[in-house]
Amino acid sequence: MKKLVTDAPADNGEMMLNLIFVKDKEVWVRYGSEAGEDCTLVEFCRRLCAACGTCSYEEVPYQTGDDLDDIGDILMDCSSDGCPVGTMYFAMIQAAELRERLRMYEDRGVMPDELERLLLCRHNCKIDCLLKKYNELKERYDNEHGSVEG
Repeated sequence: MKKLVTDAPADNGEMMLNLIFVKDKEVWVRYGSEAGEDCTLVEFCRRLCAACGTCSYEEVPYQTGDDLDDIGDILMDCSSDGCPVGTMYFAMIQAAELRERLRMYEDRGVMPDELERLLLCRHNCKIDCLLKKYNELKERYDNEHGSVEG
């Protein structure tokens, strides 16, 4: 199965799946700036807030890192005031988080069908272990108390 996560999208399909990404522990938007360059999600949302006009984009600080919770609070208020930028902000964070988690699986070479097979194997191993333990206990009981036919 072909990997979905790439840092160099080659076509529209790959671009769609890799538009939002994480760099230096911050969420970025590929080609999101006015100049068509990558930009941080905060920069992208500030620009959208300015264009949207339903929220006060001046309230969205330029700082990043420790101030990201403040930015999230401000954009949450924007979304509750009818501005779609706040909702999009959280959806883009979700996309970045899920992309990075998928990258971890892909980098380890575990694809969804393989993961399902491994989980089924693990489940079957648990059943086998339980049956083995049951048979050991039954044999010990039979030896101590006599065989019980059922």
